[in-house]
Amino acid sequence: MKLRLPAATGLNFSLLFLLTLLCAWMMDLFQGGLSNNEIVQFEFASTVAQAQFFKTGLNFTAKTSFFKLHLALDMFFLVSYSLFANVGCSYVATFSRWPGLGALLAKSALLAGICDAIENLGLAWSIYFSPNVVSVGLTFLMASIKMICLAACALYVLYHLLSKYWPVSIKST
Repeated sequence: MKLRLPAATGLNFSLLFLLTLLCAWMMDLFQGGLSNNEIVQFEFASTVAQAQFFKTGLNFTAKTSFFKLHLALDMFFLVSYSLFANVGCSYVATFSRWPGLGALLAKSALLAGICDAIENLGLAWSIYFSPNVVSVGLTFLMASIKMICLAACALYVLYHLLSKYWPVSIKST
């Protein structure tokens, strides 16, 4: 059975954008004192000592339960943003000068979602058990790949949407 992704239309792009905003809003609503900076610091902890320092600073009575809830909500968010980026790259590829790059970046958006799910498993391991070299290294690697893929997708989509819809042409002459 082949996985069918949403069609690359402007309507699906808009609907997935709204779904992604809703998921981001829900994650922000249930942070419970965790700042985005704290979460990103934990994702990008490159050593066991840094991860352990973050874990001990969580104040286990309050922030740990919110961090677990944040990880659960992130599973919905990663599905919405990876589909949004996938459809965005596919949609833009229909009028791009580089449609092959758009198709490749659409696949990289799905890779970003997979990397985020693996990253969440590494974070959960570090919270429920103790951080170790494998969980910290895997989390750092997956977070890095995810961010690179999403940045490439965002640049591709923004460049092409601006060049198509911006009143002043930014196309090279």
